[in-house]
Order: sequence, then structure tokens, then C-alpha cells
Amino acid sequence: MKGTTRTNRPLKVMQFGGGKFLRAFAVWMIEELNQKTNFNGGVLVVKPTKGGDYLELREQKGRFHVLLNDWEGNKIVTTVKEIDCVEGIVNPYKEWELFLDYANDASLRYVISNTTEAGITFNPKDNFHDDPPNEFPAKLTRVLFHRYKHFGNDPSKGLIILPCELIHKNGEALKKCVLEYAAAWKLDGEFIRWVALYNKFYNTLVDRIVSGYPVTIAPEIQQQITFDDKLMVTGEFYHSWVIQADVEITDEFPVDEAGLNVTFVSDIMPYHDLKVRVLNGAHTAMVFLGSLLELVYVHEVVEDRKLNDFLDALIRNEILMTMDIPTEIKDQFYHSTINRFRNHSLKHRLADISLNSSHKYVSRLWPTIIDYVDTFKNTPDRLAFITACMVLFFRGAYKGNLIALNDDQDRIQNFSGLWQLYLRGELSRIDLVHNILVTSGIPEKELDKGFIQKTAFYIKDIEGKGVMQVLEGLV
Repeated sequence: MKGTTRTNRPLKVMQFGGGKFLRAFAVWMIEELNQKTNFNGGVLVVKPTKGGDYLELREQKGRFHVLLNDWEGNKIVTTVKEIDCVEGIVNPYKEWELFLDYANDASLRYVISNTTEAGITFNPKDNFHDDPPNEFPAKLTRVLFHRYKHFGNDPSKGLIILPCELIHKNGEALKKCVLEYAAAWKLDGEFIRWVALYNKFYNTLVDRIVSGYPVTIAPEIQQQITFDDKLMVTGEFYHSWVIQADVEITDEFPVDEAGLNVTFVSDIMPYHDLKVRVLNGAHTAMVFLGSLLELVYVHEVVEDRKLNDFLDALIRNEILMTMDIPTEIKDQFYHSTINRFRNHSLKHRLADISLNSSHKYVSRLWPTIIDYVDTFKNTPDRLAFITACMVLFFRGAYKGNLIALNDDQDRIQNFSGLWQLYLRGELSRIDLVHNILVTSGIPEKELDKGFIQKTAFYIKDIEGKGVMQVLEGLV
């Protein structure tokens, strides 16, 4: 067996990313499929970025535990499952040839990824002869081309590709990037045809709140398991994977037999908009707001009466108002979301959600802002307030307290430069807001003058009165 291996399952899944979410979601699902159906598939975990090497996952031979919390009566019950389906771990930055060799495995059928909202992108600087290229879609293009060269244009050797990144039509976006790389690298036309016809890029939507390592109960759990697990990961029992797919995948991906909450639909967008705008949008709003208030966990936000009232008004009166979905469905999803936020046992850190916050703002909150302005010809006050909190957040400090920024380094440097200009009086508040939104990736043509002015107003208000006093006027 190649790489870090332990069992003899055929390698069926190449997974780009080995972070806590995929381990508690996709890998957990593969484990469930292996135990409850005849799926019998192993997972290859691929390091998608240069930093780190999944050393702990290698040391544990791919094994770890998933802890799921569920309500039974009035108490939370935690179930512990050992995950044993990771067959290999490979770092393309150190093991490029080995990585490509995996593409030639005849049993390989699925590609799963979670490279964050910033991961599915085309970078013209990536070259075919880079070993490896930088971006995830470029690496995937190399995998597909290597597989094509090995098997020829055999339709049966195409792959089912299931991106988990929370972006609009993620499967279509990933396919577009792959085809862009194929064209830019002048790969042969028959390969491009094989990619387009025989590799299925599905739009998907994932949902499970995963908080990470269970610091408070880890010693207790350690007494129940058979090895020292530094990678145990906690999540909620609830899970959902919506896949916009044809019959083909349902025939060979027996999730129904395993009792998994995986739904195959003809149109994913209503599900996507509801989940991304409400749950993920609220999460991102809480990051900006909670960080200024020095809060640590999601549940701290919803347990504060004033903050909860603000969040309720934000979701009900601005986010949900832009969505053409039956009221009953919207209300049901809203209430279930708030209850999930209140789950103490998850210890969901705002700092963890803050990864790539500028990208998350653009994908999770900005579409609502655009729709609200277009629909009501007015500015959404609470979203402007949250945007003001975002601008203050990207300073990297508030009232003497440092805020750790975990975003693109170029963007962080640009945010810092803009703030320095503002603090020296060389940039107005309006220009500060405008430039931070553009730096975050929002096209100039989408910027609304009234929204920028209102955001600048709230920055001034917060600077004078403080976050909570301004927030109280918006409940």
C-alpha cells in the first residue's frame, strides 16, 4: 500500500482537505457507508495547501474519533465513533509523484474537497509544469490529466466530484476552473472532451456544525478509547448533504441504506440560499460582532438577550425578507438554526469560524445586501451595522485588544494599509469602507453609494458610543 496505510479497502475517495469539518462530515459518512453497506471504500487525504503536513493524522495512521452531540429528553448525549477508513495521506508539496500515482488507481471514483470559499479559483500564475501548482483546481486538473493519460479516454474512469466549499454552484465553479486550466495549459482536445462528458461535477451543500477538539471532556473520552487521540473532533448529530445530481450517483452511493441525511435534488439553489444566508451568514455576522465584544463562543452571542434580539431582527427583517421561499419553511429553518447555535456542548469558537472572513462576507452576506437594496430600494440597517463591525474587525484590534486575522495575507496587509491611511486622516470613512469592500472581492459595479454611506455612519457611531449602544438602537 502507498503512503500511510493500515487496511486493505480499495481507494475510492480522494479528499482534498483533512480539517475538522471534513473529518467529522465526509470521512464520517464514508465510515458509516463502510459499516452499514457494501460500499467498502478507503479515503486518501490530500494536503491542499503548502503549510503543515497532517503530521498528527500520519502518526495516528489515519485514525481518529468523531464525537456527536444529540439531545435526548433534557440532556445532551454524546456518541463516540472511531474512524478507520483513511487509507492514505499524501502531501503534494513533498510527495508529488506519489500524489499523481494515486490518480492511476482503478478503484478511485470520488473526489471530495473543502478548501474554503477561497479555494475554488483560477490562477493564471499556475503552470502545468509546477509540481505542484498552487490552487486546488489546478491540482485536480493535473490529477485528471494524469488519469486520462493512464487510462485513455475510457468513460468508466471518469470521477464523481463533490466539492463542499460554500460557494454559489460549487460544482459548476470547480468544473469551469478545471476547463480554464486545461485551455490555458493547451491540453489536448480529447482530454477536455473526456473531462466535460465523463467527469461529473455536482453542486452540493453541506451542513453540520463542527466545533473541533473537545477540550473540556477529552480526558474523559480518552479513558473510553484505545489510543491517544489528538484529533478527536466534536460536532452536532444533525447533518445534511444536498446534492444536485442525476440518478447515476444514487445507484452507486448507497447513502439511503446507511440512514444518512443526504438528499438528491434537481435544483440546489433554494437549499443553498436558505442555509448559506441564514446559518452561515449569521455565523459570519457573529464573528465580526462578537470579536469586537471579546466573546469566544457562538452560544455566548445567542444567550445574551440584547445580542440575541439583534440577531433575531437581522435574520427575520433583513436576511429572510429577501428570500422567495414559503414562510413556513423559512421560520422552521430559522428556529432550528437558533437552537443549534445554543448547543453548549459544541463550544464553537468564533475564531475558528473567522477563517477567510473576507471571502465569507462576500459569499454569505453580500448577496443578501444586494437583494435587499434591489428589492426594497433602501439600505438594510443591521447589515450595514455588521459591515461596519467587519471594517473595524479588519483593523486587527479594537479598543486596545488584538484581533487575530486569519485571511489572505495580501488582503490583511491591504486592510492594514487602508486603516493606517484612515487613522492619519488621509482617507475618509466612506473611502475606507469602499476600499475594504473592494479589497474583500466585491466588484465596483455592485457597490451601492447609500449602503457605503450608512456603513460609514455606523463606524462613526460605534467609535463614539460603542458597539452595544449602537446595536440597541437596531433591535
